[in-house]
Amino acid sequence: MPYRHLPFLPELNNQGLPGQLLYQQSDSVSEPQMPRLFFSERLAELQDWIKHLCRMGEIDHASGNHIAWSISVSSCLQYQAMFERMEGYLATVVLLPMEFEYSEYLNVFIQSCLQLQILTKKNGNFVMDVSLSVSTQLRDVTLDWTSFCQLLDLICAKSRTAEFKAKLRFQAKEANERYTDYCNYVNALFDCCDRLVVLRVDLVYHKELTGKTSLEMALADLDRLFANMRNNYLFESLEGYIVKTEYGIERGIHFHLVLFFNGSARNGSSHIFHARQIGQYWSEVITRGRGWYWNCNRDAKNYQKMGRLGVGLIHWSDTDLRNNLLEHVVGYVCKQDQCFRSLLLPRAKLIRRGQYPAIVNVKRGRPRMLSQTDGVQVS
Repeated sequence: MPYRHLPFLPELNNQGLPGQLLYQQSDSVSEPQMPRLFFSERLAELQDWIKHLCRMGEIDHASGNHIAWSISVSSCLQYQAMFERMEGYLATVVLLPMEFEYSEYLNVFIQSCLQLQILTKKNGNFVMDVSLSVSTQLRDVTLDWTSFCQLLDLICAKSRTAEFKAKLRFQAKEANERYTDYCNYVNALFDCCDRLVVLRVDLVYHKELTGKTSLEMALADLDRLFANMRNNYLFESLEGYIVKTEYGIERGIHFHLVLFFNGSARNGSSHIFHARQIGQYWSEVITRGRGWYWNCNRDAKNYQKMGRLGVGLIHWSDTDLRNNLLEHVVGYVCKQDQCFRSLLLPRAKLIRRGQYPAIVNVKRGRPRMLSQTDGVQVS
């Protein structure tokens, strides 16, 4: 039974991920009815819960008021609800490939489950221990309360170790430095161009091919896309790019691609059509029918109504659109929660950007003037 049929806990729904609402319902030309669930909502909820659990465990430990979970948790409805949902989370986690490492919160959950033999490894996959999963109906709770409490205690204990805290600090530092660098990169592009046309396209593989498309194969397709950008009219006046590789349970390896074109050379009013052309080029030429795409620019009017528009034609003087671009587009790509690392390809660069533009001499004459009418054209 697919995880989406499990009961839903509104208070644990992961609505706080940067940019999630902005791009939740982007359009796909080839498969318009397919929901966007790159990073499983179950994993997002599980990750939020583990974060909360680690914080609460740290507070209890610091105050010296730690009480056995078997006593304290039984009176907490939220943890009772998590207990009832646990097998659904485990059923989702077993779908994760063992060749990848994930966020530290998901890693500590997986390590704790393995240590308690709630999960085991078999033939290169995670599997639920048969003694704890006697029913194929995920709605039935087969994980006993004692094992659940032991799991909570172990997660909290691991989260208090110096190694775990050091990894969290490193990941946070790395994410903050990357976000700052990528924001500076985008601002440098505006220093060289009066206006930029920003395209956001998600490059995906057809669902039936996700299990057959390895990270190495997907990165080869991406490299071929960038190699083919030379002398290709679709990419004329391309000033820069940002691309991030992610793994999702429903869609496997996929890419979030942001392209920056010189708005003085490209027609900004046709940004939706331009993004569609690039998506079709990925689908038909690069992957030869194995891939498809989401054209995020197609929802520009919706983003504008939400006050989060950061794609399309953006003038250097439009502070609102530029802030949206940095916060909701660049911020979404740079977020740490959905990052992963390949154990087989440890040197693979899973998030990258173009080179900073060459520094040019400042032209003499009239300086740039702010305009109240400059903005984005939404078609």
